[in-house]
Formats: sequence, C-alpha cells, structure tokens
Amino acid sequence: MGRAFGIESWKVNDAASLEPTLRKAVQSGAPAVIEVPTDRDAAGPWVPGWWDFPIPAYIKDERQDEYDRIRATEQHL
Repeated sequence: MGRAFGIESWKVNDAASLEPTLRKAVQSGAPAVIEVPTDRDAAGPWVPGWWDFPIPAYIKDERQDEYDRIRATEQHL
C-alpha cells in the first residue's frame, strides 16, 4: 500500500529483521511503511500486551457500537 503512494515500504517476516528494517526506515528521513504480519491470538492469554485500534472518538455511529460489542468478547478483558 505504501509503495502505491510512493512511500518506501518493507515487510518484516521474522524478529531478526525488525530492528534493521526500523533503522532503514528512520534513516530514510521520509515517511515509511513497515508491515509486520501478526496473529492477535497467537500469543495466548498468558502473554501481556494487546494491539487494539479503536474507532476514533469522533465517529459516533454504529461502527463504535460494533467495536464495543466485539471488544467485550475478546480474551484480554
């Protein structure tokens, strides 16, 4: 997606590649996209941390209600 907008982009598939890729992105001095595929359920309930991208507060329609309904069923609560 980043490349479609002319932005330098990388995909990181393993932990060892993350730091060098982040360094490249920062050193570029320009906007950058780093794709890090994740599985939000892979860590399991014993590992702290959560990737959560809520609906922005300015959105006050059914999307917020749907987000709240689905979030209430997630394992991290």
